[in-house]
Amino acid sequence: MTAKKRFGISIDYRLAELLDAVSKSLGMTRSQVVERALTTYLQDHAHLIRPHKCVGVLLGMCEGAPRERSIAHVAEEFIDVVVLHTHTHIEGKCVEIMLLRGDSRRISALHRAIREKVRECATRYIPLAMED
Repeated sequence: MTAKKRFGISIDYRLAELLDAVSKSLGMTRSQVVERALTTYLQDHAHLIRPHKCVGVLLGMCEGAPRERSIAHVAEEFIDVVVLHTHTHIEGKCVEIMLLRGDSRRISALHRAIREKVRECATRYIPLAMED
């Protein structure tokens, strides 16, 4: 058994209620759910810790926007890491899926540029493999 470190956190009341409901439905303790969620989150962001080559998928869903404020427009500046890019519409929203491969710093910069330049957009980068 691995050693555990105990510490207190404060979260929004509604998030705590959701945590309780998910914990109950999974038959897990809150600590187990939080540990799993935190593990996934930290793995998703490990590319920020040290430079490396990686492969991953960037997902985005945005309100329709003029071309100059779209994910596709931002991605043009990062063609060196974009392997595949597809775009479709669901219920009036733009959905973007990109397969990325390359330097983790460039992928991180692309994700940051989308968050900064494209409004009304939810994005998530999911790493699939690290290549040293």
